[in-house]
Amino acid sequence: MKITSQENAVKEIQGAPGRWNVISIRDSHCTYCPVDEIAHLCSDLLKVTFDDVYSDQYKNSYQRLATREDIETIICFSKGKEDLLVHCFAGVSRSSAVAYLICCTRESPWTAIDRLNPESHLPNDHVVRLGAELLENDDIWNAFLSKYGSIEIINIYKP
Repeated sequence: MKITSQENAVKEIQGAPGRWNVISIRDSHCTYCPVDEIAHLCSDLLKVTFDDVYSDQYKNSYQRLATREDIETIICFSKGKEDLLVHCFAGVSRSSAVAYLICCTRESPWTAIDRLNPESHLPNDHVVRLGAELLENDDIWNAFLSKYGSIEIINIYKP
């Protein structure tokens, strides 16, 4: 599995046409994603739209956080697929959280969390929580906390 930015996803897909099953995570306020231009080079492509961070500074703007349905769609898409490439805009938060959850469906969360590099991956805790609930596995959240602690800045969302 490869976790990357939108820019690097394009390079990876172009470099290996037909290889990648792509999970493309887009921002709700962006209408353009360069991966769409090369969708024909993907083995399969899932487009999902949700934003990364909600905080008071954005309270007057529309932010669409991931839903349980988003995570369920992603998990279903990934089943039985190898050569998964997961990207979001920067390749840091949403994509690493999604990749972690997919790995948790294939191995223990304690093994899966070690696939992430804390220097380049900061999984979105809202996405991780949704996945832990959906997959009914508290160890997904516990393994995440053991490596990253509580990341309050990522999920300040309060319904």
